Amino acid sequence: LQSLVANLASSASDIARLALLAPLQPAAELDNRVDGLPSLVFFGDIRASLSSDQGFAVLETRLKQVLLKVQSAPRHLVCAAMDQDVGPLAEALAAAMPRPEATAAAASAAAAVALDAGAALALMVPVQVNSCAIAWPVPKLGSAQAPALAVAAQLLTQKFLHPAVRERGGAYGVQARYDGSAGVFSITSMADPRLAATYADFAKSLQDIQQEDIQREAVENAILSVVKGLDRPLLPLERLHQAWEAWRRGSDEAEREQFRAGVLHCTIEEVRRALAHGLDETQARRAAVAATGLQNQDLDGLRAVDLMGAAAEAGCVDSSV
Repeated sequence: LQSLVANLASSASDIARLALLAPLQPAAELDNRVDGLPSLVFFGDIRASLSSDQGFAVLETRLKQVLLKVQSAPRHLVCAAMDQDVGPLAEALAAAMPRPEATAAAASAAAAVALDAGAALALMVPVQVNSCAIAWPVPKLGSAQAPALAVAAQLLTQKFLHPAVRERGGAYGVQARYDGSAGVFSITSMADPRLAATYADFAKSLQDIQQEDIQREAVENAILSVVKGLDRPLLPLERLHQAWEAWRRGSDEAEREQFRAGVLHCTIEEVRRALAHGLDETQARRAAVAATGLQNQDLDGLRAVDLMGAAAEAGCVDSSV
């Protein structure tokens, strides 16, 4: 808990990111409960429990219940071997690690999540610079729009966002990203002296990519960036993890080759259609870290949440912190 308090301000960007993505992908929703704003209530409960022997005993019991759930959950063992060793390795592992019998875990009342980030959040933090993010749910890998969305992210970053937000706006960095596994398209700025003006630049970049005359060379540079990411050398463990993730989402080699071919032959017209159809403004979510060191800045309609105040209200830190 002491570490949580000490690192709360420096963790603000991660907390804002989880609030942004939680409704858009299941993994982020879980991470948000564990490490995001809702976790403050949990840490407050722990802090209260540690103040008495009875509370500590209750906490110990609940932790044992969690351990039972983990031990009884389905397990997947992922490993790699040479072709001739696959069979013997699988047999040896099956013998050494038998499937656990299902164990009935005791039920426990779940604490209500008192902190809802909403669709437009500004975490007020005692720092000197902002970070801004916006995200949309979009089609996942395997869809016809996936290659164009990947190219669009690179084209937006290189031709529009970098000049506007970093070179002219003064942010340390800015990036558009297509996460095909999660089905999320996002734009994020880092160490940004602006907030409302940055969100305006995000919106203008999406307009400009539809309206400006864009040379084929710019599209090809974006394509090259996507392909470089696909062809990035991987360590054996990274390849194993990549294969596991592909298996989990039902992706096969044919789908990956189809995506690669779509990227290589992508046109500006396909990029524009993918953005126009995929980025529904009514489904956009925004989250920012707003620096309290920047006095009277325009939050652009975001709902302000005092991060340290929320932690104190949840009871995980003293109100004097």
